[in-house]
Amino acid sequence: MLIPRAEYLDCLFSLSNFGEETQPICKEEKEEHVDVVISEVTRSTSEPVSNNTGTAIQSAAPAEKRPSLEPAESWKTHCGFCDGESTDLFKPTFCRNHYLILLACMIMDQVLDLSQALEAFWKVSHFTVVICKKHILDAAERVRKENQRLWGIEPEQWPDDVPSPVTCEFADLVNSYAHRIDVDRMASIRLADIKEFYFSCQKLFAEDGGTESEQNENRVTENEEASLERDFQYDDQENSEVIPFY
Repeated sequence: MLIPRAEYLDCLFSLSNFGEETQPICKEEKEEHVDVVISEVTRSTSEPVSNNTGTAIQSAAPAEKRPSLEPAESWKTHCGFCDGESTDLFKPTFCRNHYLILLACMIMDQVLDLSQALEAFWKVSHFTVVICKKHILDAAERVRKENQRLWGIEPEQWPDDVPSPVTCEFADLVNSYAHRIDVDRMASIRLADIKEFYFSCQKLFAEDGGTESEQNENRVTENEEASLERDFQYDDQENSEVIPFY
């Protein structure tokens, strides 16, 4: 059967335009797909990366700065042992054993407990502290009373050659506390140390006729505050070195 020429040409024309009609559709779909990919990439650069569980992985927070261990300004007006406020603060220059005797007497007088005495000893082992005059006077009075109780004499009459069975009682009591305070060094407090401590206290305050200049010899002055403040500056308690006492 013969196909008319006009119909034959129309059929060829429609077949030749078939690809051109479908091509724009594919092009539009491709451009649309590219837009989706670009939008996904743009969004991913502005959002935090997610792990496999879908939880956003936040950037690591900066390390928290360790708080400074610098003491407060109250150290100028508060005792380094009892933390009580006082206008009569002194900077004693005791040796290690004398500080142990002082703290032992403060425990006996129930001014400090053992944990507070340990903290106080740590302070004097690391830097200079100022303490209440009353603590030193009370400790000297404790030594005087024990001296009278044991031997019936004043410390000024205290002989150096008292028989050891008599001298051991009070010294052993002081040592029992000293060993629990200074656990690292296991200090040994002798009767001579207690005697030296007593007379150091007397000299410190120049009681019974001492001059005002002698009494104020170890009082904290404004000129010493800067030096004391430098002693208190430390960055890390773990890196602080204990100052040896001799």
